[in-house]
Amino acid sequence: MTSKILIIDDEDDLREMLRYMLEGDQYEVFDADRGITGIEIAKKEKPLLVILDLLMPEMSGYEVWRELKKEDETKDIPVLILTCKRQSEDRFWGASMSQKNFITKPYDPRKLSQRVRDLVQARILRLQEEAGESAAADDSKPESKS
Repeated sequence: MTSKILIIDDEDDLREMLRYMLEGDQYEVFDADRGITGIEIAKKEKPLLVILDLLMPEMSGYEVWRELKKEDETKDIPVLILTCKRQSEDRFWGASMSQKNFITKPYDPRKLSQRVRDLVQARILRLQEEAGESAAADDSKPESKS
């Protein structure tokens, strides 16, 4: 399975830097500079992780996150929030998502890389468990007689 990651951020330099880092870690990277484009890519490519900025024009990261979580094909994809916002409401919102999925810029690239690796590995394990449960359910069905 190819480990796909989607970056949704309006800052070209940041997307390019993240792409370089993640491709160096052997991930297949997709990126979008707008929220709506990112949602379309997420539905098509089904990445193992989305890295999302909160402050973007047209559609905020909050709106993108809500859209991803309400769509069946994207609702289970973990989202790592990467933002420069430090306001109390954002920290509260980030804490409600779990501290594991919220990083404030500027960030330590090694810590970001480790967090990405942890989230991707957790997602792969969940997908394998779901596949195992599905296979076990199929094995327990009686075969039809022809």
